[in-house]
Amino acid sequence: FIPIFAKFVNILINKVKEKKGEFIEMNNEFTLLTFDVIGKAGFGFEFGSLEGSENKELKYMKTILGSVV
Repeated sequence: FIPIFAKFVNILINKVKEKKGEFIEMNNEFTLLTFDVIGKAGFGFEFGSLEGSENKELKYMKTILGSVV
């Protein structure tokens, strides 16, 4: 679990570094982080939500969670 979590945390850190000086809604970012970690650790599937992927599973999640993401 730790290597999976570390992988996605590093993706988030790089994303935050790229937006240096810009406002970032971290609640959304942590939701995406959680989704990516659960997807990989629990189901072996990489959703790519932190990287901006728009696969059908991520679209379903956004529909279900609505304004949270």
